Amino acid sequence: MGLIGREDSTNTDIKYLRNYIRHNIVPRLNGPSRKHLVELIKRQTELNNEIDSELTNVLKTSAKDNSLPRLWLNSP
Repeated sequence: MGLIGREDSTNTDIKYLRNYIRHNIVPRLNGPSRKHLVELIKRQTELNNEIDSELTNVLKTSAKDNSLPRLWLNSP
């Protein structure tokens, strides 16, 4: 993807959940568990991309002024 990693001041602070997981949970996972976690993350990324794509299509075809009615986003 051409992304360049970068270290910032929050990357080592375990008060942030992402860092707590990265520093305390992931190192304890065995091979199969780590592989399963990676697969779940990949699937979540795919789902996020699908959601983004669908929202983009909705905005292109149904939205006025690049906005959606608030009621569209309420849970049933």
